[in-house]
Amino acid sequence: MVYILSESKNYQILSSCNICDEDDFTEIFLSKDMPLTGLYVPKDVQSTLKTYDQEFLCCNICGHGQLRNIIDPEILYDETYTHRSSESPISISGNDFFFRYINSNVKDNEYKSLLEVGCNDLILIKQTQHLAEEVTGVDPIWIGKDFQYNKKTNIKGAFINELSKSGDFKNPPDLILSAHTFEHIPYTYDNFKMLCDISAEECRFIIELPCFDTMVNIGRFDQVFHQHLQYISLSSMIHLINRLGCEYIDHKFNYDYWGGTLLFIFDKKKSKQKTSNPNFSKQETSRVLEGFKQFKASLLQAKSFCEMVEEPVYGFGAAQMLPVIAHHMDSDLTFLEGILDDNPDRAGTFLPNISAPIIPTSQAKNIEDSVVMITALDSARSILRRILDLSPRRILNPLNLF
Repeated sequence: MVYILSESKNYQILSSCNICDEDDFTEIFLSKDMPLTGLYVPKDVQSTLKTYDQEFLCCNICGHGQLRNIIDPEILYDETYTHRSSESPISISGNDFFFRYINSNVKDNEYKSLLEVGCNDLILIKQTQHLAEEVTGVDPIWIGKDFQYNKKTNIKGAFINELSKSGDFKNPPDLILSAHTFEHIPYTYDNFKMLCDISAEECRFIIELPCFDTMVNIGRFDQVFHQHLQYISLSSMIHLINRLGCEYIDHKFNYDYWGGTLLFIFDKKKSKQKTSNPNFSKQETSRVLEGFKQFKASLLQAKSFCEMVEEPVYGFGAAQMLPVIAHHMDSDLTFLEGILDDNPDRAGTFLPNISAPIIPTSQAKNIEDSVVMITALDSARSILRRILDLSPRRILNPLNLF
């Protein structure tokens, strides 16, 4: 159940688990005034950006991770939010991993109707359209801009709950793909149930979502932010499939994408026997809580070091998630001389709640006498090689992970 807290608060509250519908949660953390992410703005615009309270919860029944507060989508995805899959090297790499997984579990031209939920800028549809006779992509970024990409591929600007079995497809979908979409929307079970209702009798689902398990295992709680409402675990995935009455086929982890993702396959055809669910208990929840405490402690230790050293300190990598790192660090990163970034489009802009400006790497002064802190954790390994070329005095990873 969801209820509106207040018209003036600009958010709703999730009061039950989006997978199992129970209301038995453990609060992993409560964040006051958590900033938005995915924004690169001028200094005068930065001062107008609002922050929002947020809670991150773990369901004690099925092991699903989710946010408590749903921020108004018009706030989260206004014209300043510009993420497009084909413009992000990390997204491209993740998409290629997902595409290979799809290819290993389907056959060419085996399907009559393919539906991609959350087609974004068509990076995956262009790779998978050969799999079916009819292809449909749906994404709200195309609202008011429906178009025919080619003779068999149609793109619809809509939310998934607006799809119609009779009105939107010549044949009901028998292959449904989705990567990094369901984490953005509430009512996970209800949306999958709706897709089961409009799809063919033996439809195959191949889905990718941020993974709660891997995020906890590597201590990447910076991946919890306002736009991602859902964090599926192996336990909650199987609970979802069983509750839908579908048949589990396979799953796979991608440990190198956004702190870890879970790819899974299930078929709509009725399963004779439910898949056994991994054991989940409040002992597991305690492990999640301890993991967050260690994450927080590492960031506070890094802040203390940066404020103590006599050398200038630079950040390297103006990552979208850096405002979350700064938030859990209890800092606006005033100890940084600037955030170095090789993307010229980001130069001179600012991230929410961060005082340090983004500057071109070429403008760093006396880098050989400075400390460089890695501020784009998802690219830590490649950034390390880039920083070594600059020969700074010291290099700091705030989570000590590579």
